[in-house]
Amino acid sequence: TMISAISPPKLLVPPAGAAVQPPTVPLPLVCTVVLATLELTAQALCAPTHLTQWRTAGTGRCLHALCDIQATVPLGPRFAGTGAALHDPCAVAWLIRSDLFTTRGCAASVDLGPGPSRGRTIIDRWRRTGAPANVTLLETLDTDGFFALLGERFARLP
Repeated sequence: TMISAISPPKLLVPPAGAAVQPPTVPLPLVCTVVLATLELTAQALCAPTHLTQWRTAGTGRCLHALCDIQATVPLGPRFAGTGAALHDPCAVAWLIRSDLFTTRGCAASVDLGPGPSRGRTIIDRWRRTGAPANVTLLETLDTDGFFALLGERFARLP
């Protein structure tokens, strides 16, 4: 992944009385967009057994505060009371250990039309539209490796 700095365009002052169009500048996308969907984070369900394992991983205040806070998260009906989905840790885990995930190149867009789906991300996972892939979709997660990574990293904290 590479991020490139883009110099701002030079603005030209039009002659007095000339019609002014807002400038448009094509910006090349030189970084990879990675999507972690709710389908992915539903694979990262933090169950009471994970908290028990983490509590034995170390004695640090951060680790135990994490376990205390996570223990208060209700295990709702969405996952039949089996755990709470960890969204942000999936994004961080991708940056640290991308080998814990399987991926797929997909075309994705955002619905900008009127109606209730405005703002929804549309992912062409099966290439039905013929649009070129413009994102990397995280599909599956090695949950054992994921929870081991979290426990190991949190155990290092004071």
